[in-house]
Formats: sequence, C-alpha cells, structure tokens
Amino acid sequence: MRIMFRAVLQIILMFSLFIFAAPARNGSLYERFKDSGEIKVFLKSVKDETGDPDVNIGTFKNNFRDVLKKRINMKFISTDSENEADVTVESVIKRYDFTRNAQPSYFSVYAFVADKTAPKSAAKLLVDYNVIDSKSGVSLKIFMNFTTDTRRPREYMNKDNSFSYASVDNINRFIYRAFYKQKE
Repeated sequence: MRIMFRAVLQIILMFSLFIFAAPARNGSLYERFKDSGEIKVFLKSVKDETGDPDVNIGTFKNNFRDVLKKRINMKFISTDSENEADVTVESVIKRYDFTRNAQPSYFSVYAFVADKTAPKSAAKLLVDYNVIDSKSGVSLKIFMNFTTDTRRPREYMNKDNSFSYASVDNINRFIYRAFYKQKE
C-alpha cells in the first residue's frame, strides 16, 4: 500500500512539474542570436543571498567563463566590459544545499542498485538570472529560481568541491535554456 501511494504521489509530482515547467522552456533568445557568429557575454554581478560559507562567488564567476568557452554549436565570448558585450548577465544565488548521503531522486530498481553500488552526494543550487541587452539596458529574459540538483558519486563530490560541480551544472543549463532552440 505504501509503495502504491508513493508511486501515485510521484506521478502527480512529475505531471505537475511538467505543466509548470513548460512555460520556462518557451521563449529562449535563440531567434535573436541564431545568426550571430558569436555572442559576447558580460557577467555584471553575482550576489550571494544564501549566507552559506561554502558559496564562493569567485568560483561561480570562473565557472561561468569556463562554461561559455566550452559551449558548442554557438560561440560565446566572455568579455570584461559591458560596452563590448551583446548581453549582460546579472545573477543572484538564492539557495545552496549539500547532502552527503543523497537519496534517489526517483524510485526505481535501477536507482536503488546504482545508489547502493556508488552512493551519491547531491548539491542543489537555486539562482536568479537576468539577461540584459547591453546596448539598450532592456531586460531580455529573466529566469527566477533556476534550480539544478547535481548528483555525483561520493568519491568524486564532497563538501569542498560540491559548489563548483553545482555551479557548472546550473550555469550550463541556464546557457542552454537562454540561448539554444528549445523543443516545444
């Protein structure tokens, strides 16, 4: 009975996430920048509202630059000046959580076996992003509470490096959602 209740609850949760997350997939900046040979991006500010000592703004900024360099299909260039940039990004880190003994994010035999053979750590990061047209100062796209849940085997991800893993994952997904063509 308990397993049936969990299964029904998970189906309801997945369905509601699909409904509420669907609008976030629409309206990327792909059409605006698809013909650009390169997109120059200036990371204007990163604010930390978490109060968590493990949140490192310098790591976030470095990871932002690295993620831009490694993107494929579109060329991104990190600039040091807002005047040189096509878009300016402002970000606010709202929440960061690290869990050494992460439970499976969904229940299945595969998840159970995978977690028993390679126990996972998890890092959850919630960031607000504002993408602004650098020339006009007009906000093009706002991503509120952009959340990622990064999971890695405990042997690779620990309290010391989890923020770096989480920020790379969050920034990668943000860049994809903001600038790449989304499936409707």
